[in-house]
Amino acid sequence: MLALILLALAANFQFAIVGDRTGEAVPGVYERVWRDIEAERPAFVVSVGDTIQGGNDFTAEREWREIRPVWKRAALPVFFAAGNHDVWSDASARVYEKETGRPLSYGFDWQGAHFTVLDNSRTEELSADQLAFLERD
Repeated sequence: MLALILLALAANFQFAIVGDRTGEAVPGVYERVWRDIEAERPAFVVSVGDTIQGGNDFTAEREWREIRPVWKRAALPVFFAAGNHDVWSDASARVYEKETGRPLSYGFDWQGAHFTVLDNSRTEELSADQLAFLERD
């Protein structure tokens, strides 16, 4: 996270980072966080994962559908990183990519700064593939 902040300062723009909302999310808190973010008008938002409670391939789409209006209402670009509650299976990975509009690993540029999003949602380590992606990116 520190590297992201330093990049943002060097490029002279602000962005918001949204953390984990899982583990018995308290109703209304996530929505309030997004209202506060919207009031600050950052250039974009990075969601660091665990947006849904997850863990069930049969309820994942519904969970994403229920929470999506919160960030859509803010009308800010959102760059998602997958957490273990977002992606736990091949099926949940497909749902994640469809719902967020982002692949599991990707890079993006913003006003001269480059950001790399890696996926370790199903492991505590970065795989050789992820490290290779980082090097290419």
